Amino acid sequence: MGNKVVLCFAIILLMTLLFGQGNIVVNAKESSIKTYELPSGTPTPWMIVYVNGRIWWTGTDCPSTENYTTYTEVEPDDRIQKTAYHIDILAKRNEDSYLYKDYGVDYFQDFEHFVNVKCVNTSEDTASASVWCVSNDLDDVRGQRKVDNEYYVIEFYRTDASEPVRRILLGSWDGTKDFAERWIINTANFTFAYGTWYYFRIKRVETSLTCKIYDTAASRDAESADEHLLDTLSLTVDGDDKFRYVYACCSYNLPNTPEMNLDIECLDLQEIIPTPPPVGGIYIPINKLELLAPYIGVTILIALAVMAIVFFKRKKRKL
Repeated sequence: MGNKVVLCFAIILLMTLLFGQGNIVVNAKESSIKTYELPSGTPTPWMIVYVNGRIWWTGTDCPSTENYTTYTEVEPDDRIQKTAYHIDILAKRNEDSYLYKDYGVDYFQDFEHFVNVKCVNTSEDTASASVWCVSNDLDDVRGQRKVDNEYYVIEFYRTDASEPVRRILLGSWDGTKDFAERWIINTANFTFAYGTWYYFRIKRVETSLTCKIYDTAASRDAESADEHLLDTLSLTVDGDDKFRYVYACCSYNLPNTPEMNLDIECLDLQEIIPTPPPVGGIYIPINKLELLAPYIGVTILIALAVMAIVFFKRKKRKL
């Protein structure tokens, strides 16, 4: 009987190895698991797979935990067009246009965010717009520069006629500091191209804020240090900075008329359990016990049956 019990535990261990973290690999085309049907304009098919302790979206180049339709929109004249995972914004420098979500006081401290951005075109010099921001205030990027506010931001901008180049900057504003120290930036060493997607990996750990810019999503997701890493922007920030709001896009309001047309998609806050699209479907839970529960239950039943048979056989022999 002892050998039978050992065998049962060996079966449980084998199932854990087969179905535990890092070993569930599902092919979207071959699996019988249902896929999501996404809103028009988003990549398909989608499905959710549990790999290495995380939820991963497969069958698409757009992993995302953020549904833009759940964000609050502030803008005049339909400057922002959005689906669940894609944004078109026409950012004018004489208007407030932004899309944000309130996560609660002090929600963002150390974090790692992904986002994909393409600048379609700009109308003239000095056009600019934010494609990602965490802040404690609600306003356009320029309007957030207040003495009682702090924020981190990524901006696309085109410089004035004296130096007509297109840049990407990582910036930090701290209104509590002396005037000369409130606004610090690091600017990319390359000129961004119109119509080209860029893939951002934004990471804050204590006093370090970095933004890595890639030209492929795969290299960004793997954090590769290869030829696809175009630039790394970095700033030293206060270790106790905490933020409430995340912005998916935001204009820069000054009394002039340049405009910038941007596509933004797939904001991933690297949350453990993403919110599924509101169209039905299924997901595989990341709780390992939930994943293994059916197999463990069947194994236990088999073990009990084997032990019962052995028990009655031995009892019958004694009689």
